[in-house]
Amino acid sequence: MSAAPPPRPYAAAPVFGLPSSSSGAPYPSQYTMKVPFQSSQPAALPTVAELPAAASAGQGSGLGAQGLAEGLTVMVGTAKQAPRSLPEDLPSDLQAWLDEQERAVLIRALKAVNYNRTVAASMLGLNLRQIRYRIERLNIPTEPETRE
Repeated sequence: MSAAPPPRPYAAAPVFGLPSSSSGAPYPSQYTMKVPFQSSQPAALPTVAELPAAASAGQGSGLGAQGLAEGLTVMVGTAKQAPRSLPEDLPSDLQAWLDEQERAVLIRALKAVNYNRTVAASMLGLNLRQIRYRIERLNIPTEPETRE
């Protein structure tokens, strides 16, 4: 049985495309991340091909603080604004509203299967213990005399 060879140092194998540390050794891929740049207005920023020519001429739509600021203003200006107040149709008591919704769904499922809790639980993706807990918590009648 032979022993595994020792790991090779990063400096021994040149790897292109990975950022390297101050010693010249590339970082392992788990410590790097490629982040794509997306703009709502790609024409507002210069392309990679335009950069050398624009830099040597001292001009360009995206070079300098002015061009960069304009491009960033376009991207930030198109973001959706957060609502300042809640719409009128939201419930004032969220838990009570959720309980009403859950109660209605459970009753509808129970009626559809003639109050068979095992089948209703299966239809709703619950187990028997979960549906029993919900039936008790929401005070849902399950006896034939008091069914809704």
